[in-house]
Amino acid sequence: MPTQILRSEPLTSNTQIEYFNQFFNAFEIKDYTNQTSGVVLIDIEPEILHNKWILIKSIFKKSSNTDIKICFAQPYEALGWYSNQDTWEKIITLAKQFKFPLDRLMYISGDLRYTPTNTEFDKIKHLGVNLFEIVTEHRYTNKFTASNTNKTKKLLCLNFRPREHRKAVQYLLEKHNLIESNYCSFQKSTISPLTVKKFTGTEIDAELLLPHKIIPNDKQWPNGITHQSHTWYDDTVFSLVTETCVKQEVLFLTEKIYKPIMYGHPFVLFGNPGSLKYLQSKGYQTFPELFDESYDTIQDPVERLNKIIKICNTVDVQNYTPSVLSKLKHNQNLFFSKENSRVELQKLKEFLSQTA
Repeated sequence: MPTQILRSEPLTSNTQIEYFNQFFNAFEIKDYTNQTSGVVLIDIEPEILHNKWILIKSIFKKSSNTDIKICFAQPYEALGWYSNQDTWEKIITLAKQFKFPLDRLMYISGDLRYTPTNTEFDKIKHLGVNLFEIVTEHRYTNKFTASNTNKTKKLLCLNFRPREHRKAVQYLLEKHNLIESNYCSFQKSTISPLTVKKFTGTEIDAELLLPHKIIPNDKQWPNGITHQSHTWYDDTVFSLVTETCVKQEVLFLTEKIYKPIMYGHPFVLFGNPGSLKYLQSKGYQTFPELFDESYDTIQDPVERLNKIIKICNTVDVQNYTPSVLSKLKHNQNLFFSKENSRVELQKLKEFLSQTA
C-alpha cells in the first residue's frame, strides 16, 4: 500500500512553488499533524526557505519518535549539495539535534546525475526528476512551429538572470561580433577580471560593463518570462541555449532547452556535460549534421564554452535539410506526447511510496 503523503503547510499557486504543485496535485495529501507514519513534504526553494526553519525544527521535533519520513522537495533550479551545501549542513545538523535518523530523510531535486559527495548528505534518499519537461508546455501557451526556410540570422540566445557563465557567453559573443547580427537578449551587468581570465585567458584591469540587450517583440519582467515570439525562431537557424548550470557534478535541464524542442528549432546547448546524451536517452534527436556535438563530452565548462563559440562562428545554414526537418518534427511529437513526463511522474510516485 502506498505511503500516505503528508503536507507540512497548505499548497498554493505562488510562483515560487508552481513546479512543486505541478507534481503533487496528483496525490491525495493530508495534513501531517497527529500522524505517526507517512512522508511529510517540505518545499525548500531558496526564495522561501528563510521562512521555513521554524517549521522544519517543529517537524523534526514532532516526528523523531514516529515512523514519519521527511521529504524535502526542491525541484525548481535545485542542484542539491553542490549549490546548496550550507542549507544541507544546517538540515543535517537539525536532524541530529532532534535525533531524527538521516536515512528517514528524502530529497527531490532537479539533479538528474547524482554525484556522491562523500559526506553525510549521501545517507539521504535522493530522486532527481525532470520537472521542467512537464511544466514547459503549461508555462508557454503560445504554440507554434518555427519556419524552416529563409533564415536571416544565425542564432537566438535568450538570457534573463546574469549568471557567471552567461556573462562569459555575452562577452565572447560580443568579442566575435555575434551579438548585433543575431537575436540575443541579456540583462545589464558587469563581468569581473577573474571571469574574463577564466573563460578567455585575457587579462583586464577592471570590471567591464555588459550592456542590456533586447530583441524585437520582447517583453519586460515579469511578462517576458512566459512570452515567446515566433519571429525569433522563424528568423534564426538555431537556439544557443545557456542553461542554468554548467557544473560537471550535476545534470539539470530547464525550460530553456525544452522551448526550442517545443517550437521545432535546432539547438546548441551550453549546460552540464552529457546533457545531449541525456536528451538522446529520452528519445530526442540532436543535430550532429549541423554542429560538432563533441562539446557535450567536454568536462571543463571553459573549454566547452569556447568550443561552442567556435561552432557559432562556423555554422552556415539557410534552409534545413530533410534530415533536420524530420528530427525537428520527431522532437515536437515526442514532447507533446508527454511520454517522458508520465515516466517522471511515475518515478516520483514510486519514490514517495517507499516504505523501507
